[in-house]
Amino acid sequence: MPKRLMALAAGFAILTSATVHTPAIAGEAKAKVSRFGEYSGYTEQRFDGYDRESLYVPMRDGTRLAVDIYHPTKNGERAIEQLPIVLRMAGYWRAHEMADGSLVTIMDDVDENVGGVAFPGRTVFQDLMKHGYIVATADPRGSGASFGKPNGFMSLHYSRDSYDLIEWLGAQSWSSGRVGMIGASYMANAQIAAASEDPPSLKALFPEVGAFDWTEEWASGGISLVDRPGERWMSPGRFVFEILARGKIPKNAFDSASAEKRLELDNIVGSRVPPVDGPDGERLLAEVLAEREKTLKAFAQEYEETAGATDSVDNIQPAYRNDCLYRNDCSTYTFNTDRTNPADHLPQLNQAKIPTYYFSGWRDATTTTPLLWHKNLEGPKKTIIGPWGHGPKAYSETRLLEAWSHFESVESLRWFDYWLKGIDNGVMDEPALAYSIMQEDPAQWTWRTSEDWPDANVERSSHYFSNGDVLILDQTPPATVATASYDVDVTATYGRFTRYIMNDVIYPEMSANNAKGITYTSSPLEDDLTVVGAPIVTLNVLSTAPDGEFHVSLQRVDADGKSHFVTEGKLKASHRVLTEAPYDTFGLPWHDRRKHVVEATPPLNEQEATELKLWLSPTAFTFEKGSRLRVAIVGADADFSYQEPVDPAPVVTIVSGGKFKSGIELPILMN
Repeated sequence: MPKRLMALAAGFAILTSATVHTPAIAGEAKAKVSRFGEYSGYTEQRFDGYDRESLYVPMRDGTRLAVDIYHPTKNGERAIEQLPIVLRMAGYWRAHEMADGSLVTIMDDVDENVGGVAFPGRTVFQDLMKHGYIVATADPRGSGASFGKPNGFMSLHYSRDSYDLIEWLGAQSWSSGRVGMIGASYMANAQIAAASEDPPSLKALFPEVGAFDWTEEWASGGISLVDRPGERWMSPGRFVFEILARGKIPKNAFDSASAEKRLELDNIVGSRVPPVDGPDGERLLAEVLAEREKTLKAFAQEYEETAGATDSVDNIQPAYRNDCLYRNDCSTYTFNTDRTNPADHLPQLNQAKIPTYYFSGWRDATTTTPLLWHKNLEGPKKTIIGPWGHGPKAYSETRLLEAWSHFESVESLRWFDYWLKGIDNGVMDEPALAYSIMQEDPAQWTWRTSEDWPDANVERSSHYFSNGDVLILDQTPPATVATASYDVDVTATYGRFTRYIMNDVIYPEMSANNAKGITYTSSPLEDDLTVVGAPIVTLNVLSTAPDGEFHVSLQRVDADGKSHFVTEGKLKASHRVLTEAPYDTFGLPWHDRRKHVVEATPPLNEQEATELKLWLSPTAFTFEKGSRLRVAIVGADADFSYQEPVDPAPVVTIVSGGKFKSGIELPILMN
């Protein structure tokens, strides 16, 4: 572990029910310690290097996947004993060969994020290798240097290929026969696909910032992520199928992406996927890419017929962004091949019961994901939710970057030591869930543990909107009916660096955006108030338009009157019909959103108020004494759900008081 991580470890306060600990990373201390964020004395860094080999592994149908294997070495010599293996299915290439011929792999600590391969300070793969784990990473079928046709995002082929590769790894002479998986985002979802096939050698998962339900996460509330004209958001679909699939990233690859995305991705321009080892590596790679180009053109034509895209693979993206609007109505290109929605794997996962430690962050795009997995998985499980987003980048707030790296390394090592090496380190004797509680300063937080979700010490409390920009902080609704109206302004936006950029999360001061809608603001708090969970908002609305988007945010107002983003939710009125969820949503409202239900839903009108109920993304945040709570309602988020302006602009009215229970239900931590 780099000295800067060792030194910084002392700065992470771990809050449990009664004790504050100072964490330490394994490697130097000899005392036996194993608790959340701390690990020493149970294992040693026995190895100081690695030997990389790159080869093709055949699947059951003969398709060959490109696989890199990192064997631990000591003084240049490979380990002679059989070791457990940790596998990463690399949706964004298993490695990058840069324009200057250098190779960037998961073992590197580089100055920039490189296509999901590495970021500064992230040492989890090196740490696992040094502690006696073989690390493997593979290009999935139809990507990178692997043969085969891409079958859509996480297809059944993907699951079966993972099974075959895991069993191949488990059967090698240098393998102990016990395999774990690790990886973030695409690589987290790959673990769910693999586990659904229940490979006998697969003994533990460590998924990070992945997904649970595509429909809820890519088009939450019926509102798709849609770019401004002329810009193209770098979605997994385009990144994997349009750019990385071609094996080389051209100089103009990201010209139409936003400046924010280019900041993250421009450093990989000119790189290519490396061939496997051996004299035939280059020839085989050329064969793979030539065949794939034909597949991509045929795929684009198929997508035109199913989703309205053009016949150019480069123009698939705009239609893709309007996909998944209805439940179970995604196209093949996006997610909806056989059993590709992660939540659809629950029956198989709960039969396999492979131990799963889910690693996520409150600032990620999908903060319900780790909680839904935690609530619905029946096998051995643990969950961590930190104060970070989808993954720290080279320009992240330093303490967030260091925290992610520290806890990822410590907790994955404890997890794999227990399940792959049989080390009785007590990781399963602790509370199953650890989550951070954030504060006004993003570099400050505390940790809390809980046996389940919701936290047993959380109570839900209803608070109501009233006349005159007031949020009543008691549970008595106002008797008098009041109305507040706004003209829908489609330029309203939470900004470019929001949770949806999957980048650094930096929200602007919100007052200018709030002026494009309406707000309800509390009086100053007499004591600290900590919200832990998903607020639920009820709106009774009148509108001059038959449909509309409702973007609702919870904000903190400081002593200077500045308004700061905390969390948000969204709902399109035509998607408002509620029904019973097919899984445990821990009490959150679940919208039906099937196409025929949406089309049969009555329009909004100007005469009779329509009730909308939506949840805001779960969070854990302390509003300090003297601050105020604010609920803001606007009609757009222009940078991530672009709408064409309408003339005249629709007028929306929020009705509250009397029988109209418009307001917010807050999950409040009571101790």
